[in-house]
This record gives sequence, C-alpha cells and structure tokens, in this order.
Amino acid sequence: MVLVVSLAGNSAIGVIVYKTPSLRKPINYLIMNMAMSDLIFPLILIPWRLVSLNTSPAGHWLIGGPLGQALCKLVVYLPMVSYSVSSQSLVLIAVDRFVALKLQAYPGEQSNNAEKKRARRNRKVLRMACAIVLAFSLSYVPVLTTGIIMSLFPKIMSSCGFSIFLIFTIFMSHVNCAVNPIICLIFSSNYRQCLKRLLKC
Repeated sequence: MVLVVSLAGNSAIGVIVYKTPSLRKPINYLIMNMAMSDLIFPLILIPWRLVSLNTSPAGHWLIGGPLGQALCKLVVYLPMVSYSVSSQSLVLIAVDRFVALKLQAYPGEQSNNAEKKRARRNRKVLRMACAIVLAFSLSYVPVLTTGIIMSLFPKIMSSCGFSIFLIFTIFMSHVNCAVNPIICLIFSSNYRQCLKRLLKC
C-alpha cells in the first residue's frame, strides 16, 4: 500500500507542479523537490525490502554482476540522500513561509481585500507546511531514536521485542513518503483541482 500511494502520489505532485503555471512558486518547487526525492523509496528501497523478506540470506540481491553491485550500494546511499533532501527542503519551506509572512504587501500598495486574501492564502500554506513538518517528525524520530539506542546499548539488538520495534520504526520512516502527497491534497485546493484536471485527461 505504501509503495502504491507513494509512487502515485509523489508522481502526481511532480506532474501537477510541472503542468500548472500558477503553482510555479518557490513553496511548490520545494514540495515537488521533496516529492521527487520521496520517489526513491517506492522505486528502490521498498522493492529491495520486499525481496529481502523473501530471500535467504536477508538482503541478498536477485540481480548479480555489476548492476547488482551498483544497486547494493545505491540502496544504502539513496535513502540518506532522500532524507537529506527532505530535511533541507523543510528548512527552506520554513524560511519561505517566514519571509512570506514577514514581508507582507507594502502599506498602500494593495487594497485591503487583496491583503486579506493574501494573508488567508499564506495561513493555509503555513498550515500545510506545519503538517508536512509534523508528519516528517513523527515518521523519522522513532527510527533516529532507535539508532541512538542501538549505538548506546548494542546488546539490545539481540532482543526479539527490539527487533520488532526496529521493523516498526523502519516502516514508519517509509510511510512518510506516502503521507506528503496526501497532506498536499488535503490542505491545498489548488492541488486537488489540478489533480482532478490531470485525472480527466
């Protein structure tokens, strides 16, 4: 389910921003940037995890030769790239929202009605950005905490309960790539309308 939602949702976000000139703004480019980096999970990492569950020894590649060796290295490297891109995009989204809220329209430059519309739009985008940050935190804090626990208490890794908890935290980190497109569609009527138009084509 995570694989399908992530693949479809993140691809849709990319296509929506690409095909909709009115969405070509810094905040939407940053959201698209996260969506494209989140495609790493459904395209590479989740299939590898599914294969590793059904093969012995765990993590054994079904593809041999140079391609298998390259994929083996990429499956470790690319999730870290995705995590870094998402973290940096979130920081830039926060900066963008701060600037948008602090540098509102100059006095007398716009009518009061236009100013109210802009403030309402900025609040909506801010709520969406906060939801994305919250989802990111809820998805990644457990796996990062688990990493700290494993480095401080290496013997805990032999515990069956901890192994189950580790699997859960890894799954939670993968869920984040499926949640972001859903958040965009919930909080942004522009994304919903563009998705409807995209599906009608």
